[in-house]
Amino acid sequence: MCERTLLHVGMKAMRYQSCMGMSTNHETEEVYMVSIYDFTVRDREGKDVSLADYKGKVLIIVNTATECGFTPTYADLQKLYERDKDKDLEILDFPCNQFGQQAPGTADEIHSFCTGRFGVTFPQFGKVEVNGEGADPLFQWLKKQKGFTGFDPTHRITPILTGILDKADPNWRLTPDIKWNFTKFLIDRAGNVVRRFEPTADVDAVVTQRAYDDLFQSVTRVFVEPGMSLCEEPVQTPCVAEASRLAYVLYTSGTTGVPKGVCVEHRNVLSYIDAFTHEMGLTSQDVMLQYSVCSFDIFVEEVFATLLSGATLAIPSVHDRSNTGRLIDYIARQKVTIVDGFPHLLADINRAAALPEGVRLYVSGGDVLRASYCDRLVGVAQVYNTYGPSETTCCASFYCVSDGAPLEDGSYPIGRAVRCDRIEILDDDLRPVGDGEVGEICIFGDGVSRGYLGDHPEQSNFVSLPDGRRLYRSGDLGYLLPDGNVAFLHRKDSQVMIEGRRVECLEVENVLIADAAIHQATVRAYRDERGLSYMVAYVVPSEAGLRLSELRARLGRRLADFMIPEFFVRMDEIPLTENGKPDGVALPVVLKG
Repeated sequence: MCERTLLHVGMKAMRYQSCMGMSTNHETEEVYMVSIYDFTVRDREGKDVSLADYKGKVLIIVNTATECGFTPTYADLQKLYERDKDKDLEILDFPCNQFGQQAPGTADEIHSFCTGRFGVTFPQFGKVEVNGEGADPLFQWLKKQKGFTGFDPTHRITPILTGILDKADPNWRLTPDIKWNFTKFLIDRAGNVVRRFEPTADVDAVVTQRAYDDLFQSVTRVFVEPGMSLCEEPVQTPCVAEASRLAYVLYTSGTTGVPKGVCVEHRNVLSYIDAFTHEMGLTSQDVMLQYSVCSFDIFVEEVFATLLSGATLAIPSVHDRSNTGRLIDYIARQKVTIVDGFPHLLADINRAAALPEGVRLYVSGGDVLRASYCDRLVGVAQVYNTYGPSETTCCASFYCVSDGAPLEDGSYPIGRAVRCDRIEILDDDLRPVGDGEVGEICIFGDGVSRGYLGDHPEQSNFVSLPDGRRLYRSGDLGYLLPDGNVAFLHRKDSQVMIEGRRVECLEVENVLIADAAIHQATVRAYRDERGLSYMVAYVVPSEAGLRLSELRARLGRRLADFMIPEFFVRMDEIPLTENGKPDGVALPVVLKG
């Protein structure tokens, strides 16, 4: 699910602090302008164009690219332009090749593509740079007026962008630089930069005053005047949702390469929230760290368990999340009592020089929890290991690490079924296996969701038994310990946990094989010395000069960053078994410390 951005325009027009004329700081060689109308840019033919020609108009200035995941934005911009160009709207398009080399053509080639593909009629200028020493003065000035505002955490491309930017510069969130293609600046009729929109922003409504109504004719406006109250009396809205009604659809990876939409009903959510609240002892005095994005099911227990308990949500900013030290400081300032997240989050906090004070509970989920990830945390707070696929509404089992012990391999058991569910270890014929024997982890109860959206081939994972019970076959292998707790072993199929997300190796493999630059490919998952999973892609290129950076960029257009294999091995051919399938035993193993 992806929420749209609500744009807030301040009660007063933002005005540039005036100074007479234009001056130069000779020490830094920076040029300071009075207003946007002092800038001159170059058109596609290299001719100078003064932005003073656009005085009195509303401007959207945007850096663009023709081979980007956001390239369809051209169509949205053209629609906006056609609607409001008669109301003095101008969209000024500046192609830029700085981000992933996704605008490789000449200015004329780019223009031809945009007119032919998207019917673009708004002005398109010559190619520019927007960051670095060669940045166009216009964009230098725009960045000073409006710095980076953060990506929409719910947007499907946000994880890809943050992954790319994290690798390039860990401090990218703290600079005003343009982060990617299709960053947009909104300029009012007086030449003031009133808002910067990152490429993930999708404006659906504007909160403003009637004085600025003419700036936003193409979207829904909500007018708030000085002294006006948004709500005079509390509004009582009756709850009309029924237990069997759909609460949300959460998409996860599938073996066919088609994402699966998991349909979770209200009864599933309420049953699980009741189980979580009861087990973790949530009260109105608790403060929960809200760390996960809404596309992860951990978000459900963070938000709904907290609010339904009368507790407080602490939502850190992008800056507070930028590194572990800042996050720990935020936890301390907000008096957070519960930290809920993936094992790597607990591991990062566990390694910190000073642990946050006041936290009474750490909850880990989404991947294997090992003793080394939380050995210090156990001494100061309760620690829980949880388990459960999205198909069973967040978690199906809890294990209190503080009252238990790790297994021989250093991992913790996944525990016992939550109070609304039941877990059984079954064989391929759905018959119970003996105590200590390995079988498939199967989940029964109110936490089991409705199933997948539409006629998905993996719907067979949901099984209705003759006795009326309904179960979900997790695809995970495990066994029952003597004390009644369940131990997790590994997946039956090619699915693997990467950064807390379930990824199908076959899905990644299918994307590789579909690429014209790849003749053959297979993807395998391994575990490092810490027990964390990573993927290796074995590829036979069809192009002799294919570079790794180019291959990663091609995959980045189809896959989220966490789905891109960590290692690539160039092969002359993929070894096959007698039945024609890739021979995993014959593949070279890539070890990671």
